Amino acid sequence: DGRQYRTDQACNARLDAIVGRSGCAAELDDETRTMLGTDQESWLSDGLEGSDAQWKVLAQQTVMSALVLGDIVLNVDQWDGYPAARDRLLRFIGDNDISDVVVLTGDIHSAGAGDLAPSSPDGTRTPVAVEFVGTSITSGSLVDIVPGGAALVTPDKFPGIAYLNVTNHGYGRCTVTPDEWRTEFVVVDSVDTADDAEDLDAPQ
Repeated sequence: DGRQYRTDQACNARLDAIVGRSGCAAELDDETRTMLGTDQESWLSDGLEGSDAQWKVLAQQTVMSALVLGDIVLNVDQWDGYPAARDRLLRFIGDNDISDVVVLTGDIHSAGAGDLAPSSPDGTRTPVAVEFVGTSITSGSLVDIVPGGAALVTPDKFPGIAYLNVTNHGYGRCTVTPDEWRTEFVVVDSVDTADDAEDLDAPQ
């Protein structure tokens, strides 16, 4: 639960506010800030370390992947507003050699997939988990109301992001076996047509 127990959003921001890091970097990077609350952080770490499941699945509300453009944090409501808490979790996964961790996310009305890595001083990335973000069934995304928005948020602008669709809507379909996790993104061209055909978009 990334809503009830977290520290208030940084930078005096509301909901999905866009902020510049230069204006409130000290608050954003405060090591005491938490997305899950200290009790839930410990509960999650204990569960991950003690699990003997093949796949360790974290189903949660807000995007964990970093979606930052230069100095601009696109959404302080998600884990970008709590980078120290994200690093604690990802470093714990890496330090304890916890394998096959999958994060399932929604929230931003867009589809995406990528790997997750803790930050490092030299900028190198060592992935420790993967994230699949399911899009909305019908609700619009930010780019639906911002002209040219789709051109601003492309996978190449965000480290670790392999797939991103901010235009189409639909759902994610996960097929899980002991040997493989496969997520496919099913989308439609238009949410205004009741019988619009479904298409498979860039299976991951």
